[in-house]
Amino acid sequence: MNEHFISQLKLKLQQPLPGYESHKMVMEHRKSANKIDFQKLNPRESAVLLHLYINSGQLYLSFIERPEYDGVHSKQISFPGGKAELEDKSLMDTAVREAKEEVNIKPEKLEILGKLSQIYIPPSNFLVQPFVSFHNERPNFIPDPREVGEIIEFPIRNLMNQQLSKHEVSRDGEVFLVNGYQLNKKIVWGATAIITREFIDVCRNL
Repeated sequence: MNEHFISQLKLKLQQPLPGYESHKMVMEHRKSANKIDFQKLNPRESAVLLHLYINSGQLYLSFIERPEYDGVHSKQISFPGGKAELEDKSLMDTAVREAKEEVNIKPEKLEILGKLSQIYIPPSNFLVQPFVSFHNERPNFIPDPREVGEIIEFPIRNLMNQQLSKHEVSRDGEVFLVNGYQLNKKIVWGATAIITREFIDVCRNL
């Protein structure tokens, strides 16, 4: 069953992606990446990795919670990733390198299945390219404490049953309502919720 899901997901990721049709379910007053004039914004290119793996016979996806720090993404749920560096040959290399540095996902123990649609993050001026990878064993997770406060492991089967809903979050001392998901008592919102929504939509009916 897991093998069939992964093979079908890989095929689905090569087809046209839902993109904005998925993103608009989460976004509020935010433009799709393909509707933004990036020549004016000059965003920083970055990439994240959605890594799937088998754990106790089930297919899982891992998220991370950023540590608390003085920055716009403090304590937020995200995927391993970060900005492109000069040594990276491609954004795929960026995603794989960052996953190794942040949570010890070994490059030789993953297969890139494909990528999702790019996401623009206004507060940090990042243009993010999500990649999806797979390995048939659970990684030996070792979080980098400078980058990762907690690793969140979530079964794909449960993720597919998640419903988008309103949640209260706080940022810069202000509380506001956002569209998001609740995973293991953690609220996934913002760009990560947008990426998660498209991933769920791509996985439907597999």
